[in-house]
Amino acid sequence: MYVKELLHRAAGYTSDTTSFHPDTATKRALLVRAAVRLVTTAAARHKALLTARPQVFAATIRAALTHMENTLVASQYLFSLLLEEKMSHLAIE
Repeated sequence: MYVKELLHRAAGYTSDTTSFHPDTATKRALLVRAAVRLVTTAAARHKALLTARPQVFAATIRAALTHMENTLVASQYLFSLLLEEKMSHLAIE
């Protein structure tokens, strides 16, 4: 769990991100790719569990995707506020 949170923090996939590095988009793409690979590998390794309880697997994937979507929406909103603030400072100068 802590590793996942660390990876999300490194990729700027947190709702409290206050700045965006030029590498943020690349890091986010790598995080999504790694998450998809983890899910597909887990599904392949644990087919019996997937067959026995598909609703749990689907709920887990849905929760992960919802978390990523909510984080993106929050960070895009924050990014627009930061951009607006910087633009207003430039207009004043």
